[in-house]
Amino acid sequence: MTAKLLFILLVSLLPLAVSIALARKGRLTVVRRCLSRSEKRANFAASLLAIVILLFHLAYSLAFPVTIGLAFSSLYAFFAIAVKRNTLLLLFIRSSMPIYLGIFAIAVPIGFIPGMFPIAYTLSAVLITAACLPDIPQQNITESNTTKDCINE
Repeated sequence: MTAKLLFILLVSLLPLAVSIALARKGRLTVVRRCLSRSEKRANFAASLLAIVILLFHLAYSLAFPVTIGLAFSSLYAFFAIAVKRNTLLLLFIRSSMPIYLGIFAIAVPIGFIPGMFPIAYTLSAVLITAACLPDIPQQNITESNTTKDCINE
């Protein structure tokens, strides 16, 4: 049981570690620039979000098999598999500050309700991914084969 809880703790701290790493030295703007170069890159970020959420659900269901939070959070996890729709939803959240702050205001207190932690984790992962996406993806910029341009900027 202790190993399961430690695994859940490590998976839970993944969005926090990513957001702290991106917040240092303006790396978030570099990530946004790299993602704005093509639609494929923005879709990759959305599919990575789906993988992270599904991995968390797997780990959480091993430790706590029956919780109501897993059932509600799984609805978004299955929606996130449809990558283009998920990308549009993330762009909509990113473009609207009241919706972004509303999701944040819901995610923080709901994490302290017993059994609702998966919902708070899913909402926090969505907010972090939405913060990394650019406002509007640019369509006509040619995509280079190397990522050195993104890393050096």
